[in-house]
Amino acid sequence: MAAGPETVGPGSNRARIVAAAYNAVARTGLAGLRVRSVAGEAGVTHATLLYYFKSRSALLNAVVDHAVYDRIAVPLVEDAEPMPAADELSALLHGLSREAEEDPRQPAVLLEILQRGQEHGSEAAMDRYFRTWQQYTTDLLRRGTLEGGFRSDLDPEVTARIIVQFSLGLQTRSPITAEQRGEAIEQLLAFLAPMRP
Repeated sequence: MAAGPETVGPGSNRARIVAAAYNAVARTGLAGLRVRSVAGEAGVTHATLLYYFKSRSALLNAVVDHAVYDRIAVPLVEDAEPMPAADELSALLHGLSREAEEDPRQPAVLLEILQRGQEHGSEAAMDRYFRTWQQYTTDLLRRGTLEGGFRSDLDPEVTARIIVQFSLGLQTRSPITAEQRGEAIEQLLAFLAPMRP
């Protein structure tokens, strides 16, 4: 019996296809994302690409997952060592800033998906991302308040929305330097810290 397409690991056909699509979105935006070009860049046939992604929309959703979950959520949240909530938020925000600095494609891809994703079929993936991010941040603030690391007078859900929007700015590379982003992160964390008498 013949083996099916290679499906696991960073060198797998699927991973190469997603990486090629991510690169294409970074280079040409969503409007320039062409399935045949992605297949060629990934070194697979058009049929192989369609085996993994039945539509352009499915491919775009995989790019969103790669950009958000594989490159941000997993390394910065899921793989992180347990720590107090205030430290976790600090590490996360600084990590987002670093990621945007280290991979100049990341801000371009995220900005393109945010601006044009709805018209190209990635709305569900982005909604899932925002809901997950909002809930994670709300839970982190609640935990941090109980630990005494955040102000007790803050509304966790409203404050989480502010932090999500702030972190989105970090990820889409506002026109400030890395040092200025670091200062902004520290100021936000100071705003959240409990008031000392």
